[in-house]
Amino acid sequence: MKTFASAYVEHGERMMTTATLTQSGPEVTFADGRRGIIPTDAVFGSDRVPAVEDLKIPNPFVVQIVSHNKEIVKIPWDFARHYCDPTYAARVEQRRDAGRVARPR
Repeated sequence: MKTFASAYVEHGERMMTTATLTQSGPEVTFADGRRGIIPTDAVFGSDRVPAVEDLKIPNPFVVQIVSHNKEIVKIPWDFARHYCDPTYAARVEQRRDAGRVARPR
């Protein structure tokens, strides 16, 4: 089958579509296909996953983990992207540096 055109979700690199809590940490998938695991200690401050009551994506830009003691951990898209896309940090640095150069003093 010949392909004539493709479509891409605008800002798909910011939209999380799935999240699964594993012993290694939350595994997150973005709309553009990037996927990765956020280390447990980066999310919970320890290498142990606490007892979890709920895991949800209330909107495409944040994952929420609700523990049994009702504590809510929110993982924003850019924090997750850092672990799912090895090129993300470098791109952010480049934009930040470009912004510094462009500002008049």
